[in-house]
Amino acid sequence: MIDIELLKQLREQGVPNNEIAKRLGCHPSTVTDYVRKLNLPKRTPKFNPTEVEALILAGYTAQEIADRFGVLRTTVSKWRKKLGLPPMKSGKAILFKPMYLSGASYEEIAEVLGISVNYAKVLRHTLKLPPRRPRGLEKPRPVPLTPPYWCRVLESRKRPRPL
Repeated sequence: MIDIELLKQLREQGVPNNEIAKRLGCHPSTVTDYVRKLNLPKRTPKFNPTEVEALILAGYTAQEIADRFGVLRTTVSKWRKKLGLPPMKSGKAILFKPMYLSGASYEEIAEVLGISVNYAKVLRHTLKLPPRRPRGLEKPRPVPLTPPYWCRVLESRKRPRPL
């Protein structure tokens, strides 16, 4: 059985359900059930946008920020999206943008950040940065010297077949 008075007291202090469950020796869903049955108010974490943004830009991981505020990692991700900040990949996305905008190649960025060249391209797309070359100015594709296979097949069908 759960100590309801202790549950109410911890809930008023703003302790997360996971922590309350550990202290009471039960499953977190049991705590959630009791919170609903007792009509206890929802625990709304205090969201300080400037502090969260500073922590993200300082390179803290989502888990470190979540532990600091007593929330889940997904909550930190929602805060990040609300603030319009780039995805948190151990700070690599944050380091990527100035390097890309300064003109570093994908290969150079990948080597410095310890990521693949393809992931560097994904980061550019995720951060909605402009491509290096405006559309329409791509390198022209080399014209093959021999016609493609399907052209040869069509030509062979035009020839009269021997009787």
